[in-house]
Amino acid sequence: MSDETLQVQLAPPKPLVDFAFFSADNEAAIHLLDLVKAETSLPTLISNKETIGFQLSTISSSHDSSLKDFWLIGAGPSHATPDKNSHHGKPDILLCPPGESRSANIARQYIEDLHAGLSFHAESNVMTLTSYSMQPIIYEEGDMGNEDLKLCLLGRRSCVMRHRRNVLWIGQYRFILEFIAQGQDKEAKIEPHGYRGLYPSPSAYPAACSMASWNVWLQGCIPETSVISGVDIYTGDPIAVKKLGPDIALRTDTYSRLQVASQYGKSLEKGVLGIVDMCFANVQWSKLYENRCRLCYQTLLGLAELHQKDISHGNIHPESLLIFTKLESMSVNAVISLDMQPRENLNTSICVAPEVWKKGASLDKEKLDIWGLAASWLFAFFQVPEGQKMDQQLHVVMTATIESGVRKGWYEKPFAHLLRKMLAFNPEDRPSATTALAYEAWQPIEEASKRKRKREDTKSKKVRFVKQAAVCSF
Repeated sequence: MSDETLQVQLAPPKPLVDFAFFSADNEAAIHLLDLVKAETSLPTLISNKETIGFQLSTISSSHDSSLKDFWLIGAGPSHATPDKNSHHGKPDILLCPPGESRSANIARQYIEDLHAGLSFHAESNVMTLTSYSMQPIIYEEGDMGNEDLKLCLLGRRSCVMRHRRNVLWIGQYRFILEFIAQGQDKEAKIEPHGYRGLYPSPSAYPAACSMASWNVWLQGCIPETSVISGVDIYTGDPIAVKKLGPDIALRTDTYSRLQVASQYGKSLEKGVLGIVDMCFANVQWSKLYENRCRLCYQTLLGLAELHQKDISHGNIHPESLLIFTKLESMSVNAVISLDMQPRENLNTSICVAPEVWKKGASLDKEKLDIWGLAASWLFAFFQVPEGQKMDQQLHVVMTATIESGVRKGWYEKPFAHLLRKMLAFNPEDRPSATTALAYEAWQPIEEASKRKRKREDTKSKKVRFVKQAAVCSF
């Protein structure tokens, strides 16, 4: 036996670090894991008077090639013979007792043999959950706007575990994946958000409320820059975010630079950091004079789309309306942000319909949205008083102000008429979103869209004709 072989055999085992705990969190899940523990001898399944769950551990060094960075979750093989000493073929996180007991059969209705997997992202080192099953996993507050996220094989398959305590539902079973803070040894520390080592660790401990903007989990500013680091909440890919204030974003020279950057997209081969997408939030919309009515039309289309799906927004205000710029053509489009968090405390604003302030009033949620959208667009044309509740007196002033926009040439009479209808004091006098789209105010915009489509169709036909002629010439 060589000295080298002897040295390898005698090398002390590398220390393991416990970084997370996957535990049962309701009666059904506790009963399930109790059965698993009773019929197996998994060393990572730990129980006491307060909890039962799986301890997740890994090698302490983030540079070690033998680092375990993948854990399978599932019910295990259905044909497995109960054997407390056999772990072969079982997932790392076993969620079903072996055999064909009644409890096992019920669990397998929701949990497949290999249902999902937890892993560290290769680049960002953040922990992701990936579904392998047609049966859904519900991740509470895991989506944009802290909405619940549904994971399944044919839909959204993966996401980042971005909370201290991550709540996961698999059928009737509720589980918690909780990251554990370790000691002060920095070299051996696994951060509780799933990152290994010191870099690119975003923080020493994740905030109680995970900060996300759209689909980016924001981590913090990169020192001495205006760039914010983050990760994509679905893929775990590292992302850099740079926010431009409206005064900078609307400048001509900024547009030129953004247009150049957009040519590179995700490719880094040319050595230039490209832009994948861009939006302007809280823009001074009054600067977009020629586009205001068209942008209003686009947001009304969005509201009609929501209402047709029986979804009410419930919180429309100017910050809910975002402008996207197509950098290739520098054209702008407006959308409604799907920020649908219920309002516990109403802000005093003209964007809140007057009937909301009446005690005992019956509220039509769609008519509240109609008011909120129209009132938000007033900010694009006028200096609107802030911090005021809408009442009869203020409504008279607002109506007169809308009429003044026609005299100033900001919009035509049909548009002013529609604004007044959408801002009718009595909710029953307001049109639905679909009805509002049929108003005369939008005819110029619809005709312009038809002309544009006709030009594009003509251009497409010419291209096809040229191709056919080229083929015939051979």
